[in-house]
Amino acid sequence: MKRKITLILTFVLVLICVCSCGAPAESTTGTTATTEAPIPTGYTTYNNGDISFAYPADWVKTDGSVVILTNKSGVGNNITVTYEAKNTAYDTFTVTDFNSMMKPAYEAMGMTVSNPKVEHKEVNGQKVNVISFRNSAGGQSMAQTQYIFHSDMRTYIVTVTESIPDAELVNNVFNTIKILK
Repeated sequence: MKRKITLILTFVLVLICVCSCGAPAESTTGTTATTEAPIPTGYTTYNNGDISFAYPADWVKTDGSVVILTNKSGVGNNITVTYEAKNTAYDTFTVTDFNSMMKPAYEAMGMTVSNPKVEHKEVNGQKVNVISFRNSAGGQSMAQTQYIFHSDMRTYIVTVTESIPDAELVNNVFNTIKILK
């Protein structure tokens, strides 16, 4: 029960942070190549000593802030990195869990959530849980993709929020995620 409460609170925190600045109905399991993806041209690497991933080199990095990477062109896309104590409840998380735990939390804040999708994949030899959905509030709609994975002591949630969908951005971040310790 404590893990589920922590899970809910983490999602609400991420939601609050990212809101300030067609999908299957159930979970799927898949894998991606375990060979390391090269850093795409025009990208640089975020590295906090625990995890790393690629992001567009022209984005603004704001260490110490909740939203750590912001697209400076004004498109409204950003990347948020949060973490909590290692929480393996995400490893069995499903769309049903999302709808019963997270959707009511979003709705309580006046937001509409649609098209949730949960996938459990492998990237660079690391298990990654991917939760994606659309979030609407105040006439603005955003796509959110959350990559949830574990280091030795922490569970990281890397959230890509997109006002304007950019599949290349999402794939480039996802395919370059690495646990460093």
